[in-house]
Amino acid sequence: MEQYLSRRERGFQSWGDENFIMRRIYTSINMFNSYHTNQESGEPVRVGGAIFNLEFNADGNVMVAATERKSVLVFDAITQKEIFKVPDAHTDCVNCIKFVDARIFATGSDDLTVAMWDLRNMREKLRVLHGHSNWVKNIEYSPKDKLLVTSSFDGSILTWDTASYTEQGLISERVFHVSGLLRCRISPMGDKLVLCTSGGYIMVIHRLDLTTLNDDLSGFKPGVYRLMQVVDQYIPVAAKFDHLFSRRQKRNRVELVTDFPERNDADMILALQIHPNSRCMLTRVSYDENREWTCIHDINEDVTNMKKRHPSSTSGRAASASGSGQDGSSTPPTRRISNYNRTNGRGGTAAHAQHLHEQPESFPRDIWAAELTVQQRAIRPTAYNSVHVISSEVLPLRQAIPASQRHRPFVDPEPKSKKLMYYISEANVKPTYIKEPGFSADGRIICSPYDNGVRLLGYSADCSDYPIYTTFEEGKQSPRQMVVLAHLKEHQDAVLCAKFSPREPLLVTGCAKGDVTWYRPNL
Repeated sequence: MEQYLSRRERGFQSWGDENFIMRRIYTSINMFNSYHTNQESGEPVRVGGAIFNLEFNADGNVMVAATERKSVLVFDAITQKEIFKVPDAHTDCVNCIKFVDARIFATGSDDLTVAMWDLRNMREKLRVLHGHSNWVKNIEYSPKDKLLVTSSFDGSILTWDTASYTEQGLISERVFHVSGLLRCRISPMGDKLVLCTSGGYIMVIHRLDLTTLNDDLSGFKPGVYRLMQVVDQYIPVAAKFDHLFSRRQKRNRVELVTDFPERNDADMILALQIHPNSRCMLTRVSYDENREWTCIHDINEDVTNMKKRHPSSTSGRAASASGSGQDGSSTPPTRRISNYNRTNGRGGTAAHAQHLHEQPESFPRDIWAAELTVQQRAIRPTAYNSVHVISSEVLPLRQAIPASQRHRPFVDPEPKSKKLMYYISEANVKPTYIKEPGFSADGRIICSPYDNGVRLLGYSADCSDYPIYTTFEEGKQSPRQMVVLAHLKEHQDAVLCAKFSPREPLLVTGCAKGDVTWYRPNL
């Protein structure tokens, strides 16, 4: 260590020992402070419930915690002291936090609202944003477009222009809707939007343009398109969006990521984070009520040549885009529903959370679109030949699908690329709570909640950085297990969230009992 510091002070080039140094730093991390140890004698016990989320500002000197019982806690990250506490920040659980700049941050809650705060005056909210019809679970900020992006269990992704305040408040725009939406993230560079769902797939939008996203993806239902891929059956209302997957798409190109560890069908993709340098994405996945996994997927677009389209496929889909197939009375297809009990940090039953995704406003529309399969169209009664149904709307029939196209299998417009790079099995403790993992500031380490503690995971035993393009193609062909570099077990209850400071190797964790614990290297 001394030799490394001496060479760095003199400006000498590194001898390749950076991995060794970083391993020494991260494996020496230990707990040094706790939220409850800061209580003064005689002070009433703080009852905030479980800690659902932790977030640092960009400078790394302030950390904010979201709690189960409506509170927002603000800490000085230098002294680990609580400097503000808002007991009734919302009227229900506080789920998520996002800093817009060094002082302004937003909180999302189960009370269906988003609140904006200023650290200089925590006595009152700056603004309250109304627009979602279900629990708000995610907040992002796009510096490129200067838009606040929120998502909810209602399946909607809304953008808010924080600079255009009117008498009615901030004006929101719904830029996309997907059934079963759990999380959405914008990459640090602002060029990708990643969505994870309860449908077992991840949707990546490359070359992101939020200002045109609503128009570019109008009518697109990723769940129906994924169904077409799984059953290998041509569905006209889905196939007409093939162009969204083409690498010729100049903006808002769509990619569905569906490869997961063996024996894991990814019923629920519960948590999502993006690498600080936009190299990969981190997910917490549930297969059933007994198993959870942490997965690392590559997030970048493949540079391989485009796959040539099948001639008949191109012409057939063009025809179907102008006139969709017939529809009539038929039993809608059965959708596989996970019985996984989950909430984001609230002790409610998963049946209630699952019900939120099965509301008749969105789910039946997808079923009607998905049932336009070839076999069903062939057996429709002739009494219904004059109309067909798309998204619950009755339209006149424009053109029947030729018999030559009725039994054509689905041909993917782009080759399915493997994205899974690393994975590891996790403890299934308190399955009704979602656990939020995170990246270190340099992206070398993943902090993953595990039982009553947190594990520090690496890509290799020597604590190397995420592999560059010349080496990760081999990893895609054979995904590897992540390496456990350290296991810190300091809590008395299940850890629900873990977060690294963006400035230094400072780690903080929150548990279901309400404790906040701080860790730093002990060299």
